[in-house]
Amino acid sequence: MKKIYLFFVAAAMVCVMAACGGKSQSPEEEKAAKELAESGNVFDGAHFSMAYPGAWKETYKNENTINAAADDNYTKVDATFSDYPCKPADFEQYYKNFTSMSMHSSFKFDQPVIDGNILTFKGVNGDFAMTNFIVFIDNNAGVAGSVKYPVAKAAEVEPIIKPMLNTIKKK
Repeated sequence: MKKIYLFFVAAAMVCVMAACGGKSQSPEEEKAAKELAESGNVFDGAHFSMAYPGAWKETYKNENTINAAADDNYTKVDATFSDYPCKPADFEQYYKNFTSMSMHSSFKFDQPVIDGNILTFKGVNGDFAMTNFIVFIDNNAGVAGSVKYPVAKAAEVEPIIKPMLNTIKKK
């Protein structure tokens, strides 16, 4: 029971981190995020908004969460707001805790990538990959979640992850 509780706490923390507001972007990242926001779908929740590819369809939402999937139903994103965000100073520890959980033991994780207020790290399990993210917005706001996809689609999916994260805004 304790492991289940810790998993849900960890998942909530991940979701909290994705809503980063103080992130720095390169001109290319700004352009990609702007194009996604203009041509994609936009989740407009109670606490945050986020753009995702136009071809993806919403599969679940509430005021704090969005889940969307591509037509293949293997490529999907989930993002959840939290008012108890993981702070950038704690990203490394979060990564260590997440990747050491027994429920993730079948994944081979890459090293974490910390870009200002955004943490991402990829795990591969056979033919499937999962890029987890946290976006820290402020001391009372963050979004965390993951993008799951077939390894065969990595070249298509991975370039849109950062633009999605860069569209996350606090309301």
